[in-house]
Amino acid sequence: MRFNGFKRIYIDLPGMGSSIATPSASANSIFDSLKNFIVSIVGQKKFILFGHSYGAYMAQALAHHFQSQVLSLFMTCPVIYADKDRRILGKHCSEVNKLDYFYSVT
Repeated sequence: MRFNGFKRIYIDLPGMGSSIATPSASANSIFDSLKNFIVSIVGQKKFILFGHSYGAYMAQALAHHFQSQVLSLFMTCPVIYADKDRRILGKHCSEVNKLDYFYSVT
């Protein structure tokens, strides 16, 4: 499928990627900023959302808010529970050298 006419917009959430973390950045304030950004850039057009990790958590809320405009939602490694006490996380592994490890976690 070709997506002619689509424009990709990459957003760096506060404290993620190359942006500076701000102590006042709450989930609600980040959501409001993203919502306002989408309204100002996208307007009433339909769009596709992609989010990774905490961005996927935000993308879920945005997809709900913009239900009539969101064509699809794609998430990788989504945060389901933002409360750390409710999350079940595997051991962090920054480098995997053995294929056996991959098959043991899938």
